[in-house]
Amino acid sequence: MSGIHPNATWKQNGHTVAGSITRLSRPTDFCVDDDETVLAAYESTSSSIAEWKPDARNVRIVASSVMGQVYRGISRPQGVLIEKATDSLMTCDKTRNQVVRWSRRDGIGPVTIIPNIQCQDIKIDEDGAIYVAHSGKVTRYRRGEKQGTVVAGREVNSNPSMSLSPSTRISLDRNHTVYTWGSGVRIVKWTRGDAEIIPIVGGLVEGDYLAIFGSIGGLAVDQRGTFYLTDTSNDRIVRWPKGASKGTVIIGGNGKGAQNNQLNYPTHLWLDKHGNIFVLDQNNRRIQKFSINLTS
Repeated sequence: MSGIHPNATWKQNGHTVAGSITRLSRPTDFCVDDDETVLAAYESTSSSIAEWKPDARNVRIVASSVMGQVYRGISRPQGVLIEKATDSLMTCDKTRNQVVRWSRRDGIGPVTIIPNIQCQDIKIDEDGAIYVAHSGKVTRYRRGEKQGTVVAGREVNSNPSMSLSPSTRISLDRNHTVYTWGSGVRIVKWTRGDAEIIPIVGGLVEGDYLAIFGSIGGLAVDQRGTFYLTDTSNDRIVRWPKGASKGTVIIGGNGKGAQNNQLNYPTHLWLDKHGNIFVLDQNNRRIQKFSINLTS
C-alpha cells in the first residue's frame, strides 16, 4: 500500500463486518485478509478463532480448543495472523507456550512452529518472517529458522528506558521496522538495533474538545510513517503524522455509544492495503469498517 494522502478522510459512519448477527464475545485480537475476511481470536470464553466472510450472515469457527488433530486444539489464543504462503492462520497458544499454525485449506492443525515461548503478540512481514513479543522482548524468526533474532528489548538496547512490559504489543511497517507499545502512551521504534522513543502522552489532538491523547490500544503505520492509533479511553481513532507534535481525530470522538459514528472502548485496529480502517469496538462487541473516501 502506498502512503495515504496527508489530506485523506474517512467515512464517519462505520459498517459492521463482524458481530452484527452473532455478537463478539470480547476477542483478544483480529486480522483482515485481502478479500476482507475477518478472523478474530477469543482467549477467555471459547479458546477459538472465528471467521466472518464479507456479507456472510453466519460466523464460522475455524480453530478451537475442541478441534484439531494435535494437543486437542488450541487454548487461550493471543494474537492472530494469516500466513499467505501456506494459506494458514497462526496464533499464540498461551496455555502451552507455543506459536501454532492451522491450515485454512484443509483444517489440519494445530502444528507447533515455535515451542517454549510465552507469546504475547505475533506479526508477520511481507517476506514471511514472524515477529513474536514475549518475555520483555521481540524475536524475529525468518523462514526455516529455529533460533530467532532479538530485534527489540533490552538485549538490543541496554538503556533501562527501553525495557518492554509483559503486555507489549507490536506493529510493523513495510521496511520491517518494529514498533512496540504497552499499556501507556509511548511508542518505541526499533530499526536495526537503534531505538527511538516516540512520545504520544499529552500530545494535543486538533479539533477535539478533550485535547489530550488518552491511551494507545492499537497501532498501524502507513508508507509515509504516519501512525493510526486507537485512543481507547477517549473512544476515537487518531492520525499522527511522522514527526508531528499533535494528531487529528479521524474517526469517532462523538461520545461513547453504539451508533455507527460512535465507538465504545476501541482496542485493536487494522489498516488494509486500500487505506480502509477496521476497528475492534470492544464494548459494542463488533468490528467496524471505516472506508477511506475515494477522493482521498
